[in-house]
Amino acid sequence: MATTKTVGGVVDAPPVAAAPFGLINKVTLASDADRWESGVSYQSLDCAAKVDLWGMCDPDETNVIDGTGKNQIIYAPPIGITVTHTCTSTFGKDFREEADKQVLALLEASTQKALEFELKWGPVASASEPIGRWLTDTNTIIVDSSGVSPKAATAMLEDAYAACGYGGSGVLHVTRGTATALGSSIDEATNILYTPVGTMVLAGAGYSTPDPAGAGAWDGTWAFITGATQVWLSDPSVYPETINQAVNIATNDIFFKAERLAAAAYDGCCVFAVKVDLTQA
Repeated sequence: MATTKTVGGVVDAPPVAAAPFGLINKVTLASDADRWESGVSYQSLDCAAKVDLWGMCDPDETNVIDGTGKNQIIYAPPIGITVTHTCTSTFGKDFREEADKQVLALLEASTQKALEFELKWGPVASASEPIGRWLTDTNTIIVDSSGVSPKAATAMLEDAYAACGYGGSGVLHVTRGTATALGSSIDEATNILYTPVGTMVLAGAGYSTPDPAGAGAWDGTWAFITGATQVWLSDPSVYPETINQAVNIATNDIFFKAERLAAAAYDGCCVFAVKVDLTQA
């Protein structure tokens, strides 16, 4: 049975950290942090080029890439993330410092999952103006909905992405279980997962979350492939400013909050999905 008060010696809680190999990494985290807090937009280059072949003796052109996505503008709205930490008042000498440390650690640990949830389901993007993009929106092309093995799903997605746009390397967005079954390799220099042909694999805890709207169209496990994916993060802040403002006198509990702004976007000209059956080899 859980207890709601300290018993015995008080020690530090086990540390918290975001799961490795998720959405936020050295490649996806953007560095232009001063220009995005009202949202970001850019013109997609994924399908921008019209590419034709022609011969010296035969000027007739054969089209390779039609460039129909050349005017596509990608928009990602700013997303607020707040973590509330409740702790029992001890009023020790370093209590405020420790409380700030704990709530900031929780924010850092949970930011990635919160952004993965947003990128999959789009509760903020779908309500923004202009509207943003998310993995389960109507622009995503479903390649197979029958439920195939993780390796088959990955192969289908990589082929679909190769046939779309200029033929670059996409980014796979999968559940952590899918990544385990897939057997992705780790780039030790960046601590990022990749498929054998070099497609980045983002194994997100937030990609396992069920549809918050309960619609059911995306029930089960799905794998997605998109263009280049980026994340923007602001510095965190903690409030309220004083312990007195944080104390619930009736319960002697203290509530601290940490928050930050964030944004996440992917190049969305070529986005595909395959349903995964984890029971298949």
